[in-house]
Amino acid sequence: MEEKLFNKNYLCLCAANFLFFFSFYLLLPVLPFFIMEKYQAGS
Repeated sequence: MEEKLFNKNYLCLCAANFLFFFSFYLLLPVLPFFIMEKYQAGS
């Protein structure tokens, strides 16, 4: 029997990777504002 590529485990892994990196890229644009406020780092 031929095993399919897009099975449940594969899709769960893809969703977990997407959510992990998506949360990182949501945090990334906010980080400079947080650092400027918290540590009084300015340009």
